[in-house]
Amino acid sequence: MELDYLESGSQDCPLIRLQSADAEDFLQLRKAIEQLRIGTEETLRLNKLPFIKSIDGTSLVLLSAATSNHVGVRRLKQAEPGTFEWTLPADKWEWVEELIKPFEERDDSAGYHQWLTGWDAAGLAGDSEIAVVITSHKGGAW
Repeated sequence: MELDYLESGSQDCPLIRLQSADAEDFLQLRKAIEQLRIGTEETLRLNKLPFIKSIDGTSLVLLSAATSNHVGVRRLKQAEPGTFEWTLPADKWEWVEELIKPFEERDDSAGYHQWLTGWDAAGLAGDSEIAVVITSHKGGAW
């Protein structure tokens, strides 16, 4: 799975994109988020997971709302460029898991995408500065 940040180039930008054509990557991503939701992990650094490669140095840290009072995705201005934090309460992380789940079962080559934040994320509209999208399109289209 590839992780990158797109500042511009589409009306949907800025956005963080997670792209893979491998259903197993989506399964691993969902299981990692589940560990955050149930409290086994307090933070989840996506770019540090063995199945995720940051192709442009983007860093995305996922947090439970219990560890921060900001909810949504935001750029961390005090950190390295390309460093982002995404914070949600546990019940919303469960919703993210449900949005990812269909990608585990798709075995065709058509490619799909799903917004994980914003108005198109059905129930996860919030206070995000930056959108997050997952895609199984070859080449990363959404």
